[in-house]
Amino acid sequence: MFFMFGVQAVSATSVICSGFGNSALCSDGTIIDMIGTSHTQTSYQTNNNSAVNQIMAFGEKQRQENKQEEASLKSTYGVTNFSICHGSISDCDSNKTDLTNPANAGTCLAEVSLCLEKKQMAKEVSCSYGYVKKNGQCVTYDQSCNMSYENSFFLKIDSSDNSRVCDCKDGYEWNSTKTGCVVSPTKDQKCQTNIGENTVWSGKYNESGGLICDCKIGYSWKSDNKGCELPPIKTNDQNCKENFLNSFYNEQTNTCDCPTGYDYNDKIKSCITKPVKTNDQLCTDTYGINSFYLETNKTNNKIICDCKQDFQWNIDNTRCILANTIKTNNQICDERYGNSYWSGKMDEKGKPTCGCNNGYWRNNEQTKCIPVPKDELKTSPVSKKIDKSANILNTETNKISTTAVKSTSTVTLKIIKPTKGIWSKIISWFGF
Repeated sequence: MFFMFGVQAVSATSVICSGFGNSALCSDGTIIDMIGTSHTQTSYQTNNNSAVNQIMAFGEKQRQENKQEEASLKSTYGVTNFSICHGSISDCDSNKTDLTNPANAGTCLAEVSLCLEKKQMAKEVSCSYGYVKKNGQCVTYDQSCNMSYENSFFLKIDSSDNSRVCDCKDGYEWNSTKTGCVVSPTKDQKCQTNIGENTVWSGKYNESGGLICDCKIGYSWKSDNKGCELPPIKTNDQNCKENFLNSFYNEQTNTCDCPTGYDYNDKIKSCITKPVKTNDQLCTDTYGINSFYLETNKTNNKIICDCKQDFQWNIDNTRCILANTIKTNNQICDERYGNSYWSGKMDEKGKPTCGCNNGYWRNNEQTKCIPVPKDELKTSPVSKKIDKSANILNTETNKISTTAVKSTSTVTLKIIKPTKGIWSKIISWFGF
């Protein structure tokens, strides 16, 4: 007799026994119990159906376990890798081993599992630098982290145990159990959660890397610094004083203005005291560098300015110009109207009044002296020809006096008029 599953034969008879664990059922109805390394034989009657059924059930159970183990190995390592290991193991060779025996098949599968594990370890060692084995394939450290924790990335290698340290991507943070990365609140939201409402991130960090928060535009800190609130409404005058030092709100112009005696500085940020100017400076500011302070009018306390030597007032009395640039009133009239002369009178603005020369009169627009038509000359009541040379006054007596009474706001000219001659009277009679 011989025993399957590695049990030695104890009899030369043709009894076949099938082993299951520490027992074997023989064809003659006997059951062999094997305890330790010694073999003892106990005979049972073939009608001992209960014992036979138990052993048969045990064998069927192991067959099912072998089937599940084989399917698991193929799924984990692949059918190809399973076949390679299975074909390389002697105990799995059906020509040498009865694999229909569930015990022998179990031994074969155990050796196949060990073979596959060794191959897997060898593959992990074969990944290139910077790659790691994950789920049977070589991936980067970042990919490995993201496969373990979605939305994460590789941070560093922990030198203490050579393990990989992962962290959450920007915009994500660890959940409370550190098992995954979840969407993190914005920096503004963190400020509002930790500091209070109406706060935002200032864009800066403190020394420990924490966020520095600030109030939204238009808001100011509460008295306890726990959140921000709208400030109380300020008057226009308060706003002016806060933005422009020493200023006030001008209701007429709806602007911030400087009070009397003050003026804006160069950067227009505040009102500063105006520098005190001398009377000479006031004259030159108003009439130019060729003017000077003459005296103060005792009646209205206004300063009187005059032109320096070799300078005289221009025709509008607004600037002092070189004396040789002063024109006679006749020249002024001729330039203004053409074929005209000074009548000897000054208008209310201090400018000379002009008349047209003999044989000329004003155009309809009163801007030029034009020839009188011949038909008009024949009917004209004027029969005496006036000598034009009599209308040209002496240059010295035809000038406007340079003595003038002026102030920074009002100018009063003292004009010395030339004495009218006989010809001036004759001219005035004819309406020129």
